[in-house]
Amino acid sequence: MARTSRKNVSQAVRDPIEPIYNTALYVRLSAEDSHTNNKEVIEVQKHMVQQFVNSQQDMLIYETYCDNGYTGTNFHRPSFERMMEDVKSRRVNCIVVKDLSRFGRNYIETGYFLENIFPFLGVRFIAINDNYDTLHNVNGEDMVVSMKNLVNSIYAKDISKKISTVFHEKQKKGQYIAGVMPYGFAKNPDNINQLIINPETAKNVALIFKMRLEGNGYCRITRTLNEQKILTPVMYNYLSGKYRKTAVSKNAQIWNMQSVKRILSNMCYAGHIEGHKRHQSLYEGVGERVTAKNERIIIYHTHEPIVSQNDFDKVQNINEITRQKYANQEGKYPLTENIFKGIIYCGDCDIRMMRSKNVTKKGAIYYTFKCRTRRQNGFTDTSCSLKMVGESELIDLILQSIRVYAKLSITLSEKLTKKQKTKKHANEEQRLQKKTHKLQQDIDKLILKKTVIFEGFADSKLDFQEFTAMKVEYEQEIKLIQQQQKTLIEEQKRIISNKNKWLEAFINHQDTTVLTRGIVTELVEKISISEYNTVTIIWKYRDELSKLTAYLGVQGT
Repeated sequence: MARTSRKNVSQAVRDPIEPIYNTALYVRLSAEDSHTNNKEVIEVQKHMVQQFVNSQQDMLIYETYCDNGYTGTNFHRPSFERMMEDVKSRRVNCIVVKDLSRFGRNYIETGYFLENIFPFLGVRFIAINDNYDTLHNVNGEDMVVSMKNLVNSIYAKDISKKISTVFHEKQKKGQYIAGVMPYGFAKNPDNINQLIINPETAKNVALIFKMRLEGNGYCRITRTLNEQKILTPVMYNYLSGKYRKTAVSKNAQIWNMQSVKRILSNMCYAGHIEGHKRHQSLYEGVGERVTAKNERIIIYHTHEPIVSQNDFDKVQNINEITRQKYANQEGKYPLTENIFKGIIYCGDCDIRMMRSKNVTKKGAIYYTFKCRTRRQNGFTDTSCSLKMVGESELIDLILQSIRVYAKLSITLSEKLTKKQKTKKHANEEQRLQKKTHKLQQDIDKLILKKTVIFEGFADSKLDFQEFTAMKVEYEQEIKLIQQQQKTLIEEQKRIISNKNKWLEAFINHQDTTVLTRGIVTELVEKISISEYNTVTIIWKYRDELSKLTAYLGVQGT
């Protein structure tokens, strides 16, 4: 590329500036990709794509999206999904990856993104090592990319087959291959596929089996573990440095009945390994599923047991009697959908409340929500107040609230329509438009400055460090102004217009008479139950309502 002299800056002002691409840097590393430090390998990827984008005049780094430890055989990756949301919202219009295999190893899905989704959304895609750029794509390159995708897919399936075969053989030999050790056991330092007893936690497992043999139910055992302040498996691993996450959810900090049930039915505590409980195979095209009992691989006497075979068999008999009793009573009545799943919390401990099925003597079913902490800690030694809310009562309350807010929204929409016809509203819109235009002018000036420093770098009047530092500074300023623009546009289009999310959501449900899971997740962010069964509903889009009522000068709720 020929160098441009600094004396031609005025010409640069007259010429159209190349479009600026808000660029997403995507990096990925799966667990099997590296036997070295994953963090270091990821950082190398980041550095490579950052250096590439920093050398491009028409690119602005929007954000780096990193999926560390996720397979490339599918696109169910948290950072990838977040990146695609930013693409759909038009915040990102360019994606840069190290190579196609980092983007994905499934050639069908990868090809669909490259040939259909990205062109439709107007997204530029660059794979650096593959020398692939959709902006400069020419005939024949699509075939090359398709072949590379196919090779990546075949490679992934080949690796899947080899790994599955190795794991299957290890399971047949009675080797333990799961990443997390069963509670009560540890890995043998001399053989990572063999279980040895962990004295710190094995005594708690023995206690659980002892209580079950003495006739205690799951709930009573759970309460005892919590009363004695025994660490849950997750908390024990976390405090021992074996749990890689930065924090433990409140739900995982207390024992629950499901954890107790799993321990009481696990054959490993009698000295046996039951493998192949779950199955997933990329090369066979089989998604993850729980395997049937007759498909599992059971190898007996693989390690020292925590409980005797006799005691383990007795506990299984007790468990089966309990299961049959439940099936004959409440279990014969099928469960209905829990439309409030993951939304209802205790107002005291802020832990999700549990849903209980109740059956009257006449066979009528009703559901209630109870505090998990209070029930599983017993009714003493807990700061949680007594609370229990019926599901049907809660449904009626939500429906009634939706109707009230729907009426309010209709009234607000009518007031807004009247105000939109006033001179004051026109002046306000004009003010926002002028402010938005001024911000765009500021962005254009910064883009011009970026062009100037690039010319200075090309003329060797700026070294690479100076150029990079100034480029980063201008990019940060541009990003800040773009955020201000976004806020203004949202205020103009969503808060003081009929496209306000609150208005749209509630007016659409003004005639709702049946509450569904979809409606709950659309409108409700959280439900909190406090003492005396006081219900607090935290609605979505409440900020939009607050700003709208402030703009209209009316009392909000």
